[in-house]
Amino acid sequence: MIAQDGRVPWRTYARPFTGNASAPRIALIVTGLGMRTSATQAAIAQMPPDVTLAFSPYASNLPMWMGRARQMGHETLLEVPTEPVGFPTMDPGALGLITAVSELENRKRLESALASAGGYVGVLATHAGRYTDTPTALRPLLESLKARGLLYVHRGAPRAVNANADVAPPVNIATTVLDNPAFQRAIDERLAGLEDTARAQGFAIGTLSASPLALYRATRWLAGLDARGFALAPVSALVLTPDNGASR
Repeated sequence: MIAQDGRVPWRTYARPFTGNASAPRIALIVTGLGMRTSATQAAIAQMPPDVTLAFSPYASNLPMWMGRARQMGHETLLEVPTEPVGFPTMDPGALGLITAVSELENRKRLESALASAGGYVGVLATHAGRYTDTPTALRPLLESLKARGLLYVHRGAPRAVNANADVAPPVNIATTVLDNPAFQRAIDERLAGLEDTARAQGFAIGTLSASPLALYRATRWLAGLDARGFALAPVSALVLTPDNGASR
């Protein structure tokens, strides 16, 4: 929540950006954490602190996991399950925000998810789909996050976010899912594509799961990122400004 002195969580819990301020910025978000112990431990321990870690609201011991990640220097996000393409075959679960239920029910689900832990800078939509693409459905989510001083990492096209600019919190757009499909060549190609995006627009955000292969390929790629002229940044360092540029 926003403190009495005006401090907001997305700044209070942000990891400072210490990279090359003139270099294109790339944020990497590891998703789905807290659901599998080994994968969560690996992401927290193996990823550099500038990699942002996103945790599922369905995780057991969620406050413990998020606290451990912050102790290791990572910025954290809470995942908000959103209606995916293919719903209802793909079901986001009991906390899922979906267009088939009332706004009141979605608000209750959001409140439950947000209350599952603390100390995070914002939320990540788990899927692009009908919910994130529908301006009227997305608006209550954006209103709630803005009122709490949280940033929002969007999946999919920005149309619904742009249509709600009057109530939107600080926003990032996740540009690339790096491990779908999840085999080595595809991951490496998408990591290279993430660099192309950052080079073209000054910043890019990629997401990946905590599978052993994805973490291994990301670790190898990160080792040479600075030498290739890019700066790894926590996601809060890529917040979009009204002119649609990343804050520098």
